Amino acid sequence: MSAILLPDGLLLHYEVLGRGRPPVLFLHSWFGSWRYWLLSMEEAALRHRAYAMDLPGFGGSTNLDQGTIPFQVEQAQEAVVRFLDLLGIDHFIVVGHGLGSLLALELAWKFPDQVEKVLTIALPWNGAPLARWLKATPQQMASRLFVGPPSEEIQVARDEIAHTPLESFRESLAWSQAFWDVPPQPLRQPWLLLYGEQDPLVPPPDENAQSHLPPAPQRHLLVIPKAAHFPMLEHPRMFHRLLRAFLQMAPDDDITQLRLHEEWQRRVR
Repeated sequence: MSAILLPDGLLLHYEVLGRGRPPVLFLHSWFGSWRYWLLSMEEAALRHRAYAMDLPGFGGSTNLDQGTIPFQVEQAQEAVVRFLDLLGIDHFIVVGHGLGSLLALELAWKFPDQVEKVLTIALPWNGAPLARWLKATPQQMASRLFVGPPSEEIQVARDEIAHTPLESFRESLAWSQAFWDVPPQPLRQPWLLLYGEQDPLVPPPDENAQSHLPPAPQRHLLVIPKAAHFPMLEHPRMFHRLLRAFLQMAPDDDITQLRLHEEWQRRVR
């Protein structure tokens, strides 16, 4: 376990694996914590230094004086920037999920020369039906956000979701709903968007909704079949093959050539 103490008394918890540049920063969603990124961190750590942090109000990030604190937009935004600054991370790739995907976009806009590439999972596009979930509890959400057979990793994620503070869940979801009130800026970086085909919280955007997403010189949207809100856990082989290809892309590679593959088929003569 690693942690950074910020000037406002926030103890920011994070985990790190591997070596190699550029580093990869994983940002979690409206519930849970860094834990559901573990398999993805292990994949990224084969070639990169991989970081995952608990946003303020989630997981192990607490205030030393007050203990558990509810999510606050400004505090979360500042905490991510301070985290990068204090660890000397000045050039990186960012992977965000749900709430974390919005923070990933903000990093790309604010630091266009430092963020090399952006991968968003379940980005809540303008018009996504988030409002109907504001009265749900994390415990209720834990049973609705997965499809397919259970696994040990999915059970860990369900447990994490169920223990997310209700105030943090609702406040972060409400902020995500209001995120697009300000017109989005273009992204300079290659941008890969992933959605689960059966995600009840953030369904894949149709063509009309896609036209309102921020423009980028290279933008590519893929939908993972038979997956809901956590495709990285529901189809880990497929996701990690795609993650590996995304991380290995050269700056001038065509991002639209990325494809979904379950696994390589061994050739038999």
